[in-house]
Amino acid sequence: MMTVNNNFDLRMVSWNEYADALTAIRHQVFVTEQNVPIDEEVDDFDRAVATQHLLVYLDHKPVACARLLSSGQIGRMAVLVEHRGCGIGRIMLRSLLQRRLADVGDNLNPPFLHAQLHAIGFYRKAGFIETGDVFMDAGIPHRNMKLDRSNADTYTFIYGDEVIRLESAAMLNQHIGQQLNIARRSFDLYCGELHPAIWNKPQIVAAISALARLSRNSSIRILLRDSSTLKGNRNALVQLSQRLPSRMAIRVLTTDEATANISYGIIDQKRLVFLNDEANFVGFAKYNAAAESRRQLDEFERLWQYGSASDPNLAQIFI
Repeated sequence: MMTVNNNFDLRMVSWNEYADALTAIRHQVFVTEQNVPIDEEVDDFDRAVATQHLLVYLDHKPVACARLLSSGQIGRMAVLVEHRGCGIGRIMLRSLLQRRLADVGDNLNPPFLHAQLHAIGFYRKAGFIETGDVFMDAGIPHRNMKLDRSNADTYTFIYGDEVIRLESAAMLNQHIGQQLNIARRSFDLYCGELHPAIWNKPQIVAAISALARLSRNSSIRILLRDSSTLKGNRNALVQLSQRLPSRMAIRVLTTDEATANISYGIIDQKRLVFLNDEANFVGFAKYNAAAESRRQLDEFERLWQYGSASDPNLAQIFI
């Protein structure tokens, strides 16, 4: 049995510069081992500018590869036989999924692939689900599979215990959106204001609305340092709280102890997005953060119970 080696060097490369290395691995796996016709193994997608090729090195030698098309399709995953069983496939798949989700955020067209039947179990563990019937490709039976982005286990596979650095509104939108889409119980948000670049985004509002309606036990609490910009403003989350007051509440701090420019969101008491620089959307996201979430939730509960109050101006429904 091979042991896992963590000294892999993953590189995103272009076909023009690395065609020889990519072709050598793929021909060995697909043409020699699986009898794929050589004229079908390389196609026009390989040469497309938008195609991203992943090449894995071990001890300065290329040992595995895969590609990501602009459509979101992952394919041509190949590992040389002497390096199988040591986790390279999992590492490549995680890398490509992280890259694809960062490119498209939580928009439509999730990552998908055409899986050989013997590999379906591997892709299931990564959060893919089968769609459609079995079909033949290069003489080998396959099934379509797409990433299930409503399953929390999907993100456990993709991110694990990783601390993901956030440096922009787009990155925050991606990860708060992904975490909200798998939320099942609660969302507690502490922030200075409901910045429209985040909290008026249709995908974010839709995810919070879905959580609020998911169960009679759903709980969404928003704690603001300043509500002045929301008065008379048709903010989508304010309007949602007005329609669902039993499951969603907005309060405003009444104490002076708040830390300026800090923001955080706690999802289901175990996932966390934290901004230490709210104005510039700088911070981190973590999908396995029960301990960190507990500490932040203790602070949130104290402020919610003893240091905040409802703002009657936010309860008024504007027609």
